[in-house]
Amino acid sequence: MMNPYERHLSVINNQEPDKVDVVFALGLRGGPTHGMLRRLTERGMGITHIVPPYKPMFFFDHMINPFHQDIAYTQKSFCQNGVWMIQHIFETPLGTVDSIVGINPGVNVLTHSAKTFFVKEVEDWRVINFIFEKMLESMLPNYDELEGDQKDLGTSGTTIAVVDKTPFQRAWVELASVERAAIDFKTKPDLLLEYLDIQHRFHLKAAEITAGCPAQHITLVDNITNFISPKYYREYCMPIYDIYVQALAGTGKKFAVHHDGLLRHLAKEIHETKIDIVDSFTVPPIGNISLTEAKEFFPEKILSVNLPPHLAYASKEELHAGYEKILEEHGKKTLIIEHVEDLPEESLENHLSAALDVCGYPTK
Repeated sequence: MMNPYERHLSVINNQEPDKVDVVFALGLRGGPTHGMLRRLTERGMGITHIVPPYKPMFFFDHMINPFHQDIAYTQKSFCQNGVWMIQHIFETPLGTVDSIVGINPGVNVLTHSAKTFFVKEVEDWRVINFIFEKMLESMLPNYDELEGDQKDLGTSGTTIAVVDKTPFQRAWVELASVERAAIDFKTKPDLLLEYLDIQHRFHLKAAEITAGCPAQHITLVDNITNFISPKYYREYCMPIYDIYVQALAGTGKKFAVHHDGLLRHLAKEIHETKIDIVDSFTVPPIGNISLTEAKEFFPEKILSVNLPPHLAYASKEELHAGYEKILEEHGKKTLIIEHVEDLPEESLENHLSAALDVCGYPTK
């Protein structure tokens, strides 16, 4: 019988494991799990934990502080209309930008909802460019943290090296509104072109450092869905993916990209990428590519499937039926089932327990 670490490495290397790999993404949640983690890991569930292979990085909004002497970063917390907000503020010699996010109450996760964005007008790109240029200058390996985290997990799970988003995805997810990003990427003002150049250089250095890191599983958290067109995916995502693929060549490391939305319009492009793993794949009816179609559209990719969001609050019977359908449709054990980040603990445990049941993990 494989331990969780062996099972995970087996799957990402496209080797048949003893069971489908069911994992809890510990790095995406904060605080205690009230026994859920213990109960599920006793059954053999694995843990994945994300750690950056370099620092500083801009993983909004968990690792956002550039720690640079020319940039003052502060946070302010306040309550607005009964919702707690966090304001992120960057003060630089070229000006100040800020963003406000709302905290999702009652869900113990590290995901927030943006209310205002850093880039509110074109000139704000100047400050953003200054911040990333300084981050690029000071970027250093974070290998010790990766090694230490894997030692803490031991054979109970896998430390994943997480890397920054591609330029367009970063723009509309982390920096600007969809409207602002769409206008600026269409009109391409000089400051936006400067942003693209800095992002390219940022990823070149990040990929070089990542190639030497101790982690075997690398994930670029790109949040791909139908907000991005095939044209923009080819122009702004695929060249960055190629940077990592080329840097990782010959290292044995496997490269995953977070595709967690509607993907049918990008099926051809995903197939053409050289990425190893389609991370956080969403099954229908929320997603619009079935597992049968995914095997046809990009058969060479390993799938890491999100807990089906349409079954978020389903009954035990419905959950079992949902996971049985996933296993039957995929047809192989070279599959990862991972939790979606924003389920409350009770629903999350029901989901993961059902996945463990269906995948043949022992009961306690």
